[in-house]
Amino acid sequence: MIPLYPQVDNLPDYLSGTTGKVSTDSFYWTSRLIAALADAGYKKNQNFIERYQLSVQSKADHIINVTDEKLARERDPKECEKIQQLANASVCSMVSQEASKVLGIVLDQVSNLMKNQFARSDA
Repeated sequence: MIPLYPQVDNLPDYLSGTTGKVSTDSFYWTSRLIAALADAGYKKNQNFIERYQLSVQSKADHIINVTDEKLARERDPKECEKIQQLANASVCSMVSQEASKVLGIVLDQVSNLMKNQFARSDA
């Protein structure tokens, strides 16, 4: 869960551009990949997922707090929307970076648990 400003016309593609194609260019698919991989090695990955969640929430809260201070001083509705869109873009950029980091960590952990049962010695 990530905090965003809802009073904007557009959301960043990372959130709104989700298609049926699996890609790490989408928050939805990145989250699904993290979940699927982490579940396979739950005990090994639990701490990484919790740190990711706390880090994202802390950093997003900071962005929102700084933006709220800017919005409190701004009177023009168009400027307020621009400020909110920039904040949403900042949150999405940060989430994308944090998700990419934890995906790499979880993939590494799960890779170490592989049994390599698909190896063919007769090929």
